[in-house]
This record gives sequence, C-alpha cells and structure tokens, in this order.
Amino acid sequence: MIMNKMTFKLLAILLAVVMVSCSSGEKMKNNSGDKAVASRQVKELPYFKRVILNGAFEVCYEQSDSLNVEVRGSKEVGRNVVVKVENETLDISLSNKDLLRLNRSQVASVYVSSPDLVGVVMRGAGDFEAKGTVDTDTLDIQLLGAGNVEFDNIICDNAYFFLRGAGNIEVDNITSQNTEIQLMGVGEADVNFVNSGNLKCVLRGVGNIDVEGDVRTFTKSVSGTGSIDADKLRVGG
Repeated sequence: MIMNKMTFKLLAILLAVVMVSCSSGEKMKNNSGDKAVASRQVKELPYFKRVILNGAFEVCYEQSDSLNVEVRGSKEVGRNVVVKVENETLDISLSNKDLLRLNRSQVASVYVSSPDLVGVVMRGAGDFEAKGTVDTDTLDIQLLGAGNVEFDNIICDNAYFFLRGAGNIEVDNITSQNTEIQLMGVGEADVNFVNSGNLKCVLRGVGNIDVEGDVRTFTKSVSGTGSIDADKLRVGG
C-alpha cells in the first residue's frame, strides 16, 4: 500500500514536470513566432534596369529573363520595406519611422532579378551581392557610405565604380573595354580584370585600390595617403 502511494506521488510529480515543460515550450514557440522569417513577393513590377538602396539591406541580385523582387525578414521589418519603380529604377527604402529604429539584427534580405542592370546606387551600410554573370553594355556602381558591393563576374563595354566613404567594392572578374575606378575616403576597391581594355584609377584620401589581371592600358592618380596596388596587373599584353 505504501509503495502504491509512493508510486502515485512520483507519477504526479512527473506529470507536473511534463506539463510545465510543455507550457514553457509553447511560450518559447509563440515568442519566436513573432520574429519568424516572412517572405513577401512584390507583384506587377514595371521594367527596371537600375537599383537604388536607401538604408541597410542585404540585397542578392541575379540577372535573369524575368523581373522579380522578394523581401524576406521578420514581419515587422518586411511590412516596412518600401519598393517602387520610377524611371526604370527600382528604389528600395524603409518607411521614415523605421530609418533610425531598426538595428543590424533586423536587416531585411531582398532578392532581385531583372533582364538588364546598368546601375546600382547604395546609400547606407547594407550589402549588394550580384551572383553569377552580369552582361550589360554599361555598368555604373556608386557606393556612398559604409556598405559592401560584390560582383562575381561582369561583362560590359564600359564600367564605372565610384566609392565615397568607408565601403568596399569587390569584383572577382570583369571583362570591359573601358573601366574607371574612383575612391574618395577610407574605403577599398578590389577588382580583377580578364582580357580588358583601358583602366583608369583615381584615389583621393586614405583608401586602397587593388587591381590585378590583364588590361591594355593603365593610368592612375593618387592624392592623399592612400595607395593603388597594381603589382599583379599585366598591362599591354
């Protein structure tokens, strides 16, 4: 009889522990649900060939036959990302009330694709990464702030890279007839050329430009304590 009572008490305690554990797990699930990643597809987009980023975003771009913009992030972040197209330019920004409130852990991811890309302007501390090959006539990249711009591979006639601030531009491979790189500030530009034509580098400040690969002609201008590293650049071959 005593054993039965002890067994009953042990079972009661075990049941109570299980119930508390389940209750805590449900609360954790509900709390994490508030920050669950949500996806929003932007529909009926007009044609665009330029991208402007106003704010901190993580943008992944890929050239394709179709136009597509998908916003991923917490529900709070996702619904405050503003996407619009004007003058063939895709503008991605945050509603004013969120510009100063959102921190780095709440940055939205934006996936973008389009048939053409001729320009990117980034204002802020976000990231723009172009996957695969971008094949275009002219490409104008302007990084204004502390963001990062990365391209896997570029094929174009004319390329222009302008960096002002503390950002970074990295191009794994580019084949271009004419390329100009301008850096104003403390940023860095790292570009690798493949069978390219004319290259001009202009540096104003304490930043660094690192160029390598093969070009036909190369000119440079440095003002300040920054440096242009062309030790691995082959010219005229």
